Amino acid sequence: MENQIEPIVINEEVMIPIYLSNGNFEANEEVVPVILQAAAYFGLSSVEDLRKVTEQDFFEVFTPLINDHYGLK
Repeated sequence: MENQIEPIVINEEVMIPIYLSNGNFEANEEVVPVILQAAAYFGLSSVEDLRKVTEQDFFEVFTPLINDHYGLK
């Protein structure tokens, strides 16, 4: 496993609430495209449609996508 040498820079930006069928979380608007990729996996076209997806199902899809987005393994 490789260590992340460069810091991940997180800018102070607006946080967007994401609602799932059994929970919610806030995401920096920078990762909304990745959230939309996860939504597309479920055949959904918007962040609002994620209310049909459980936390467990969402994060099983989202976690590898976000890791790839930041170049993490």
